Amino acid sequence: MEKALFIIGAGFNADARRCINTINEIVSYPLVSDLAKNCFNMATIKRGTSIEVLFQNAIDNRDSAPLENLCRSLMKSDYYLSDQVADGYQETQFYIEFLQAFPDSNFISFNYDAFLEILLLRSKEWRPDDGFGIPVRVEQSTSPMNHGIPGKSRRFVVHLHGSLYVYTQEYQFSPPDQSGTRWMKSLQDPLFLFDPDSVAHRFYPFQRVLPKLHYVHVHDRIIAPVPNKSSALKNVFVEKSFENAIEFLTSAELVMAIGYRFNPADEASYVKLLSTLKEQRKTLYVVAPDAREITTHLTTRFQIDCEPLQCTFSDWARTGFRT
Repeated sequence: MEKALFIIGAGFNADARRCINTINEIVSYPLVSDLAKNCFNMATIKRGTSIEVLFQNAIDNRDSAPLENLCRSLMKSDYYLSDQVADGYQETQFYIEFLQAFPDSNFISFNYDAFLEILLLRSKEWRPDDGFGIPVRVEQSTSPMNHGIPGKSRRFVVHLHGSLYVYTQEYQFSPPDQSGTRWMKSLQDPLFLFDPDSVAHRFYPFQRVLPKLHYVHVHDRIIAPVPNKSSALKNVFVEKSFENAIEFLTSAELVMAIGYRFNPADEASYVKLLSTLKEQRKTLYVVAPDAREITTHLTTRFQIDCEPLQCTFSDWARTGFRT
């Protein structure tokens, strides 16, 4: 089996939609088309604007509610759907089959959620202290349920727009000086702290690390979906994730984007990935309902070799994951 790298977008999670009997509700991961209603309580977006512009306007007005709504929606889906899928329900069995079909694979995610990580944790292939591609501080329960958890991750998920469950600590207090005063100082090597918040049960036996200096709210841990992300990409967590992404891309024999549309608003985020593909003369396979439109744009704009697989993730799974 080829060493594969998958570039994951929101469309990857879309087929995990299920009715959760315990709350008598259909739960799904939100797509861009859902965000106007979910985040802004709007039926539709007005002509001439975009969801990215709406988020930017909210941020400019110091209104964190839309981004908080998005984070809550994603965490709700992580809590209810990841467990259902990991338990092997027939309707979503293709997610498990996908991970089994590509055992030597890693993932670049433009999503904020941890759907993939929780599935990999349940299959004993991932852990949060190294599985994000960078060292993350975690606590681990001493429960007997730790049996079978690997000493290190076998597969990695790097998040290029941040993760809901990891935040950065760039400062700490120094030891007391002669007067007993402790000074705040900048860390040469920032710390990354794991905090699964309300989804903690899904990451068991791993637990949050309590902050010693400050707490970063969930909605402040991610790069907001705004028209220009260039300045936010300087986030130290994201920068280190990009370094790993390029390494994975360089060593991959198969590179495939699933459910990611390469939105022009994200261009600053993916241009280096595509430049690397071009330099190495690798083909990018694209699995999406509008794959032909996406690959036409990428071929014209970036002169890379693309192959469209015009279907949803679940439809691609029904072909036996053929390329």
